[in-house]
Amino acid sequence: MASCSPMTRRHARQSLTEPVRIQLPTRPETVGILREISCSGALVVSETAFAPDERVTLLLSVGPEGSSHPERQLRGRVVRCERRAEDVQWRYAAALELDGVLAEVELAQLLPAPGSAGIRCDEPFLAKIEAHGNDGRAAMVRDLSETGAMLLTRAQLQVGERVRLTLLPSEASFAGATALLNRVVEARVARVGPCSEGSPWRCAVGVQFERPLRAGPAPATPMQAA
Repeated sequence: MASCSPMTRRHARQSLTEPVRIQLPTRPETVGILREISCSGALVVSETAFAPDERVTLLLSVGPEGSSHPERQLRGRVVRCERRAEDVQWRYAAALELDGVLAEVELAQLLPAPGSAGIRCDEPFLAKIEAHGNDGRAAMVRDLSETGAMLLTRAQLQVGERVRLTLLPSEASFAGATALLNRVVEARVARVGPCSEGSPWRCAVGVQFERPLRAGPAPATPMQAA
């Protein structure tokens, strides 16, 4: 199985937007967004600052929704961590050196499907989130990909809970945003963490969509059996 050499860098870093759980040896678990990945490194944004050489473990969901829903672990060390002045929620960007080298097939499993239109938010946008049978509460989508989203909300949610999102992006949110206006998506809560102190929102929530999100016409919904 072919792999990438960290010296020759046969594979450049690939951009993506995936919610991750971040485990630390001596501190509480936190959440963040995996922004870039290569065969030997990664870039993660988080509300938590990391120290150089600090050990971290990233946990992210891969593959389609299903009974054997897998969670991938990426372990490594912090090479550098910088403050991001332009972002209030994800205040720090940490560059990681991964333990070992990912094989090409392993790297491909972490990236959007070939030929798909990658969705990347340029600015946050509102959404309505329905859970516990309620009529919906406001949420702020901070990051969006074809497979999931990271959002801020005041709703109390639990990992594994099913939710329904109505997306309300503006034209400036990302390319093709108007095609997703009022799009309803079914999702599962993958991770929940507290918002930073002083935030008007209660929780930072990562959700994974039941079906890949496409910036085009909504797919037909199959009729449910009575």
